[in-house]
Amino acid sequence: MLFHIRHLANTLDSYAGECDAGNDVSFALWAATITCVIIHVFVYGGASSGKLDLPIFSNANFRNIACRYLPAFFLATFSDWMTGPYIYRLYEHYGFTTNEIGILFVVGFASSLVFGTCIGSVADRTGRKASCLLFCFVISLACVLKNFSGFSPLALGRVFGGIYTSLLYSSFESWVGSEFVKLGMEKDLPQLYSLATFGNALVAVIAGFTANGLAEVYGYTAPFNAAIGSAILCFPAIYFLWGENYGTQKSESYFAISDSLKHIRNDRGVFLIGSISALFEAALYVFVFLWTPSLELRCKGQEIPLGHVFALYMVCKMCGTGFVSLLEKMMSIEFMLQCVLFFAGTSLLLPVFVKSGRIALFGHAMFEFCVGMYWPVVMSLRGKFVDESVRSTTFNLFRVPLNIMVVFCLLFIEKLAEHQIYIVCGATLFIALVLATSLRRRRRLRTVDLSTKQRMLERPASPVNQY
Repeated sequence: MLFHIRHLANTLDSYAGECDAGNDVSFALWAATITCVIIHVFVYGGASSGKLDLPIFSNANFRNIACRYLPAFFLATFSDWMTGPYIYRLYEHYGFTTNEIGILFVVGFASSLVFGTCIGSVADRTGRKASCLLFCFVISLACVLKNFSGFSPLALGRVFGGIYTSLLYSSFESWVGSEFVKLGMEKDLPQLYSLATFGNALVAVIAGFTANGLAEVYGYTAPFNAAIGSAILCFPAIYFLWGENYGTQKSESYFAISDSLKHIRNDRGVFLIGSISALFEAALYVFVFLWTPSLELRCKGQEIPLGHVFALYMVCKMCGTGFVSLLEKMMSIEFMLQCVLFFAGTSLLLPVFVKSGRIALFGHAMFEFCVGMYWPVVMSLRGKFVDESVRSTTFNLFRVPLNIMVVFCLLFIEKLAEHQIYIVCGATLFIALVLATSLRRRRRLRTVDLSTKQRMLERPASPVNQY
C-alpha cells in the first residue's frame, strides 16, 4: 500500500513540474474565482426562482438583524484579516529566526489560553456588545505595536492578539445568536452563518489584495496600520446599531465557568462538538503559521505574492461556504461535518507525499475550501447543542485544549520537519472525524428513539378487558 502511495506521489511530482509562484497563484486564483461565481449563481439563482427559501428574502426580522450585525462583523474581520498575510514576513523582516517567530506565535496562543475563558464569562455577564466594542480597542493596540521591531513590544502585541481573537470568535457569534433566540428564529441561524462566512471570506479576499498593495508600496507594517482604521469604523457601527444582550448574570466568573462545565458534562453532544471544534481549529491555527514557510521552501528563490495567495485561500473559502447551501437540502448537517473533516485531513496530507509547490498550493486551497464549509456547519451545531446563557464561556472553555495543542506544536517547530507538522495536523483532523462519526450516530439514535415514542403515542388504545 505504501509503495503504491509513493509511486502515485512520484507521478504527481513529475506531472506537476517546477513551481512558478506568480503564474501558478494567478491561474489558481482565476480558477477559484470562476468556480466561486458558478457555485453562488446556483445558490442565489435557486433562491430567486423559488427553489431555495432564503429567509433574507422573506423574513423582515432576519433582514433587520443581518443589516445591523453583518456590517460591524465584516469591519471587525477586515481588521483581523489585514494582520494575516504579512505577519510572518514582518517578523522575518525584523530579523527574527524561525524559532523566535514560533515563540511570538506561542505568546499569542498562550494569551488566548489564559484570558480566553475569563473573557467568555465576562462577556456573558457584562454584555456581548460591550465585549465587541472592547475588541475594536484591543486590536488597535495590537496593530500599533507591530510598528516596533523589538521582541518585547511585539510579544505584548501578541498578548493583545490572543485577547482580541477570543473576543472576535466568541462575543460576536454569541451576540447574534442571542438576538435570534429572543425572536424564536434559531432555525434561521444556519443561513445567517452562511452569509457571514461568505461575506467574511469576501472581506478576506479584499484584505489580501489590499495588504499586498500596501506592503509593496509602504512596507510590511502598512497592512497593520490600515487594520486600525477598520477597527475605528467598526466601533460606531456596533455602538449605534446594536442593543445589549447577556448570558448568565451570576456575579463571579467561577460560577459561569462551573455552569458551562456542568453543561459539557451532562450533554455528550456539547462535549463532542466542542472537541471537534478544538481539534479542527488547532490544525487551522498551525496551518496559519505553516503555509508561508512551506511555500517558500518549495518555491526557493522566488518572490511569492503572499497577499494574492491569501486572497486565493479566501476565494476557496467562499466556494466552500456556498457549497454548504447547495448540500444542506441533500444531507444532514452531521454527515456534512464528517465530509468536511475527511477532505480537510486528506488535503493536509497531500504535501507529505508530494514535494511540488503546485501540489502543496492545491492542498492548501482544498483545505481552505473545507474551512469555508466548516464554519456554517459547526456554528449551526453549536447553536443546536450549546445553551445560550453560557455560550461565550462554553466556546472559550474549548479554546483551552485548542491553544494547548497549538502551543505544543509551535514550541517544537524547529525540531519537527515540515512533513511531520503536516502529519500532526492531518492526524488531528482524522481524530475529529472519529468524534463527528460518534456525534452523527448519537443523532440517529435519538431520532430512532423519538420516532418509536411517536408511534407508541399514535397507536390506538387497546380495548378494556371487562371480564
